[in-house]
Amino acid sequence: MATAILALTLGASKNGHTLPSAEEVMNDSQPVEVQLSISAFFNGPSTTAGTFTSSGFLNTSGTTSETVTLTSQTFHGQTTFTDANGSFTANLNGQWSMTSATTAQGNGNWNILNGTGAYAQLKGTGNLTFDVDFVTGAVVDEWTGKMHIQ
Repeated sequence: MATAILALTLGASKNGHTLPSAEEVMNDSQPVEVQLSISAFFNGPSTTAGTFTSSGFLNTSGTTSETVTLTSQTFHGQTTFTDANGSFTANLNGQWSMTSATTAQGNGNWNILNGTGAYAQLKGTGNLTFDVDFVTGAVVDEWTGKMHIQ
């Protein structure tokens, strides 16, 4: 919330003092809670594409693309989030298991690898859960954690 208030007053001055620039505010940001929800579909044996919404530190929506490798009980991969402000890629890894003959669930961790545009200096880590339906190819992820601009 503080970032939003400061963003509205950038360049303003009060009592002859100029408020900090957006860059100064962003560079000093402390980790803030974030939630990301992903709805995607497999578009290849180990890739998905879909959409995301987020709240908390990021209040945006856009598209996702993911490459993931599944072994007998573990997974690892990368997810890229893209919106009008740029993109960022996160590493992910964890465990998964079949919940029926055609569905699976999993949980794990994520961390920001890199970013472009407004997300070039984005840092963050957290946890994720997901559900997969192998018949429809649907994947639903919920990510929680903390992010900041370094």
